[in-house]
Amino acid sequence: MANLKPVASAREFDLSRDSLRQLNLYLHKHAVEEGMSQIRVQNPDGAHSIACGLDADLDVQIHGHVGYYVGGNETSLHRLPSTETPDRARRRT
Repeated sequence: MANLKPVASAREFDLSRDSLRQLNLYLHKHAVEEGMSQIRVQNPDGAHSIACGLDADLDVQIHGHVGYYVGGNETSLHRLPSTETPDRARRRT
């Protein structure tokens, strides 16, 4: 069994009912203020520009397929789709 750390606080967005704009606004403006450390995104259904440009240390978990521009920020680039490299991602923005 995996030794998992407890998550202090988490919130879930379901993009089949919540708007992408609501999610991104929350990530950029309210998550840190509310003390959230983990945000789970359900049913992204190929949405573009999820969690881009974040400047806070948040654990954003996306469950489902996404479009372009997902999860990058100016200070570190943790994960990219397998066909992307940091150089190619920077040139497109």
